[in-house]
Amino acid sequence: MTSRKSLFYAIMFLLLIAILVPLLYLANQLLNRYRMQTAVVRELSVEPSPMYVDDLLLGYKAIPGEYNLKIKLSNLKEERSYKVKINQDATRFTGVVKDHLPELWIFGCSFVWGQGLNDEETMAYLVQNKRQDLKVINFGENGYGNHHALLQIKELIKSKRKPKYIAISYIDWHSQRNIAAKEYVGALRTFGPFSNKNFFIEKLDSIRNTIYFKFGIPPNPEDVRFHFPQAYLDSGELKIRTIPLLKEYVPLVRNEEEFLITEKIFDEIFEEAKKVNVTPIILHMWSTGEYQKDPMIKHLKDKGFIYVDSYRDYSNPEFNMLPYDGHPNPEVNKFYAKKLLEAIK
Repeated sequence: MTSRKSLFYAIMFLLLIAILVPLLYLANQLLNRYRMQTAVVRELSVEPSPMYVDDLLLGYKAIPGEYNLKIKLSNLKEERSYKVKINQDATRFTGVVKDHLPELWIFGCSFVWGQGLNDEETMAYLVQNKRQDLKVINFGENGYGNHHALLQIKELIKSKRKPKYIAISYIDWHSQRNIAAKEYVGALRTFGPFSNKNFFIEKLDSIRNTIYFKFGIPPNPEDVRFHFPQAYLDSGELKIRTIPLLKEYVPLVRNEEEFLITEKIFDEIFEEAKKVNVTPIILHMWSTGEYQKDPMIKHLKDKGFIYVDSYRDYSNPEFNMLPYDGHPNPEVNKFYAKKLLEAIK
């Protein structure tokens, strides 16, 4: 009798499982579909497109021209539009085209470049407007790290150019960019000029492009359209190589080496600046937590960099452009410009 009851309960349990599993699967599918339908999708469109070209040294750079960019959210009718002009040397327009003036070079990421901003709202443009005796050059670019600045400075000095000032932005998460961390290279695909919408491995709407984004099957390394520099240590010596801009092809650099690599990058920047008798300026724009306790800041000060505290908590709605864009807004760029102008009086 007991064995019959056990068999009955076992059969009922199996029947219950057989009913519940498909129901739970169906419920999960419906929930995922609902999430996809209700999730806010953020897209950046660029006209004309493409805006970027591959570069063997820097990985990618902007194509000269004038662009209209729009940030669109799926839950809002309004868009955020802004205009960008790119000079012949791939730098962003700062309002002055005069040559033969003492130069101020500014290097950095999207904070310096001015993601989400019109040309006249960027820090570099505002500094140029106040200092007509200088030629302000915005070498910043979306996605760049400190190693990009080092590569750019080396090339500029090699070409016999001598600036009056050199300013480099510092944000603690630049160290991930410096080593081309897989999570960062992957993040470059989520929004912006290298996202699914704007990035194409070979050509527009290629089958290979679709296969990668739909099924995650990467192309051959030689078919990847854009690249990215990766800093690494070879027997303790800093080296930089260029790799395909695809997370599947990122050589491993240990995370624990991030700090040392970034130190060495800044040390080399300082030595390059010494060649043209310039003491470089550090624009400290952000560090996680108590920003003044960032150990990199102590290293930079000890090395001899001119330190400029230009910190603003851009996660605060007062300082960003959300819901469209989380980057520093025009008011913060005015603050950045004020701090840099004070440093070069």
